[in-house]
Amino acid sequence: MKKDVCRSCRNKKKYGSQDAAQQRATFMYRKGLQLKPYLCPVCRGWHLTKINWRSRLNRAFAEAGLDPVFVMRRIHADQS
Repeated sequence: MKKDVCRSCRNKKKYGSQDAAQQRATFMYRKGLQLKPYLCPVCRGWHLTKINWRSRLNRAFAEAGLDPVFVMRRIHADQS
């Protein structure tokens, strides 16, 4: 398991609690970067992940009681 932890969490900052991770996410939000804490199933510590616009949009729809939006990728003319 130790090798898995090294591979999975090698370049990630580990926070000891959800509160500590959330405080850092709030600090980074003030600097213009949206992050959210998550509990790592490998090391059982807390890490931060970027929130992409699709996730934010789908979450907003879900909170409004609507079905999620599925965004299709554009197909370039030379690929069709």
